[in-house]
Amino acid sequence: MPTVDEFSRWLEGYRQALIAFDAEAGGELFSVDATYQDSPYADPVVGRAAIVAYWQMAAELMTDVELECEVVAVSGHVGVAHLRDALTRVSSGTRAATMASSSSCSIATDAPSIFGSGGSRNGEVGERSFGSPRGGSGVGLESGS
Repeated sequence: MPTVDEFSRWLEGYRQALIAFDAEAGGELFSVDATYQDSPYADPVVGRAAIVAYWQMAAELMTDVELECEVVAVSGHVGVAHLRDALTRVSSGTRAATMASSSSCSIATDAPSIFGSGGSRNGEVGERSFGSPRGGSGVGLESGS
């Protein structure tokens, strides 16, 4: 079971890897079969190799990352922290909207989801929302028995 100090060290490694855009160092923080979600609304990324690939993709879409982490609690195998981040999101600005009427939209999406997986029509890496600038999110660590 992790202690507060152990979770704090893990969290600092996470922060350093994210700020440095070091996907390999970030991947080393996760077990081989870990799941990773950067938002409660995102589909989980499953497995260390997929997490590394996701971080590599994310590094192409972010600059000027700042991240503050504060441990909230550690209980059993679970560590919970509050994260406060600021970043610049590199964006192509490509969006698609399905108009329900002349003044309302029924569907708004990043272009990659309408052009298929793997990017936009011109083959560039697609956009992904990483939360709002200066937003807050949480991260939890759950270790195995």
